[in-house]
Amino acid sequence: MENWSTYLMYGAAISFLMFAGSILIAWFLIIRMPADFLIRDSLATTETRKHFLFRAGWFIVRNVIGLLLFFSGLVMLVTPGQGLLFIFLGLVFLDFPGKRSLIHRLISQRKINHSINRIRGKAGKPPLELPPSSDADSVETSANS
Repeated sequence: MENWSTYLMYGAAISFLMFAGSILIAWFLIIRMPADFLIRDSLATTETRKHFLFRAGWFIVRNVIGLLLFFSGLVMLVTPGQGLLFIFLGLVFLDFPGKRSLIHRLISQRKINHSINRIRGKAGKPPLELPPSSDADSVETSANS
């Protein structure tokens, strides 16, 4: 019986550390995101000038980070953590066809948009600029009221 209580104590400690770590990671990534991230062109001119090996390596690193964040978000939907924010952040890092439209649809969800902009506001950062669409406009007007 004592053995199970030790495992339970370690499990609770690990769960708490993962929860606290997830909050710190989410806050860091959201605060570092430029306000115009959702409306600017996806290909920066400086990135196209870099060497092929650097671009390929960065592509792999970004997608691995994106997959880790995305799957962590899926796990956090049923365990303590910031599940929807991590799914959003994972999609931001991943490269796949239709990424922009999916991110725009996610950010148009009032809960996600409100959470991200609340975090940015606490850090003194401006809210994310939303892309011009009917969904994003409805979130913007409901957030202002």
